[in-house]
This record gives sequence, structure tokens and C-alpha cells, in this order.
Amino acid sequence: MKQKVVIIGHSYSSRLGIIRSVAQMGCEITVIVMTGSKRDGRSIIDKKPIDCYSKYVSRILYCNRKDQDALIALLTEKCQDLHQKVVLIPDGDDVVSTIDNNKDVLKEHFLYPHVAKEPSSLEYWMDKANQKRLAKWIGLNVADDTMIEIEDGLYSLPADIEYPCFPKPLATMNGGKGGMRRCNDNKELASALDDFIIHWNQTGKILVEDYKEITNEYALLGFSNGKDVMIPGIMQLLVISQQYQGIALQGRVTSISGFEDVVEKFKQLVKQIGFVGLFDIDFYENGGKLYSVS
Repeated sequence: MKQKVVIIGHSYSSRLGIIRSVAQMGCEITVIVMTGSKRDGRSIIDKKPIDCYSKYVSRILYCNRKDQDALIALLTEKCQDLHQKVVLIPDGDDVVSTIDNNKDVLKEHFLYPHVAKEPSSLEYWMDKANQKRLAKWIGLNVADDTMIEIEDGLYSLPADIEYPCFPKPLATMNGGKGGMRRCNDNKELASALDDFIIHWNQTGKILVEDYKEITNEYALLGFSNGKDVMIPGIMQLLVISQQYQGIALQGRVTSISGFEDVVEKFKQLVKQIGFVGLFDIDFYENGGKLYSVS
């Protein structure tokens, strides 16, 4: 019997990468496409996404990305199997959060990313302040920051902000990449915060980090079972999309040789969190030092 896997995500490019990797293990693959449209209470899509033409995809399902209950219903009604636990591979913080918030409903029939110790919430570790606090304690370099709270579209700029700076939502799922750009003064920072308010949320927390000029940018992917952490290699990002902020277009896979110290610290980070599942961690070089990205 083939192991059944459900891949859930918004972007066809990232789903396709997961599809191709999972297919190498001979799994039966279902793809749930998270759409942004809804008509008559049902998710719609104009045409089948590119990744769903893959010969490795057995079935395609669609779900509105804003409807958490619909996703859980789709999984429990159409994806569970009486003879095995189906593996869920979510691609996107909002999908991860939905699964994590409904793990008591899903745990009997599915395997999915989770935190194996208290606080047993992935949402807690999606908070960049919590990530940075633990990373700093382990000995990883992180950019200094200041927190700004937006409430009902109103905020004030602290006098101690260092410029240039780089604002980012405290939790990606609550603000995407809204307002994320280099700001050289109060005026530019206020403009970035206004973009966040207009396009994302009237209320939220923004982490304003000291801006670091990136010399080299890296990503590492790995797996943890909650006790053992495996990181087989590192990807150096060579070309970053100008249209979709932060999305890598081209990279080079290298060994961990020369990165042993930072890789070991990232392993400790994952262990301290108690994370179980596949993970992706970004880091970059500035001034000859490697910094963790929150």
C-alpha cells in the first residue's frame, strides 16, 4: 500500500517542488489548492494550476484560503484513510496554523507538523519576537529591533529607532510581506506602516529591525522527529524575485562544510522548540557574520 500524502498550499511553484520530492518515495499524492476566490459558498479557480498537471498527482481538490473550517472539513471528509495515517504537508503559515489549531480533530487519521512540547503551539513560534529571543539565547546573530503596535489604524514612531531600518509584521500570516522594505527616515517608515494598515490589518504588531545589507543569502531545509534533527545541505540564493518579495528564483545547493557552527545552532533551535516535521530556515551574511532571519 502506498503512503498517502496531501500537499496543501497557495503557490504552484512551491507545491511542485514538494510534489517532485515526495514522488521519489513512491507516495500517492493529493494536492489541495488554496484559492483566493469564492462564489456561491464554493471555492473557484479559472484553470487547473501548472503543478496539478504533474504525472505524480493523483487527485486535486480546491479550498478557499480564508475558510479554515472548509479546509478541515475537506481533510476529514475526503482525505482520511481507514488503513493508514495520511501525511499532511502544508505550504504556508496560514495553512500550518489552521492544522495546528485543529490537531485534536486531525490527530487520529493524519500526521502533520507540530510542536512536541510546551508551549505546544506553532503559532507561538510563528511570532518573530519569540523566534528571535530563542535564537539569541542559543547564540545566533539577530538584527536589533524595536516593536511598534498599530491599533485601529493608529500608531506612534518611537524616538529611538535606528535608520535605515526594515519593518516586518510580527507574524507573517497576519501581514504577509506587507510594508517590508528599507526605510531611511521617519517619513519612509510611516509610509511602510500605512501600506500595512491599508492592505493588511488596522491592528497589529510590527517588528522594525536594523537594516542589514546582505552580502550572501542562504536557506537550509531539514527534518526533525522531535529529538533528532537532520540538515543535509544548504542552498545559496543567487537570484531573488523582484515581483514577489523574498521568493528565490535561482539557487545553488552546497554541503554544510564551512557552515558547521551555524548549522549546529540551528539544530539546537529546532530541538528547543520541539518541532516535528519538515522545516526551512533562512539566514544571511552581513559584515562577515551570519544572521538568522526571523
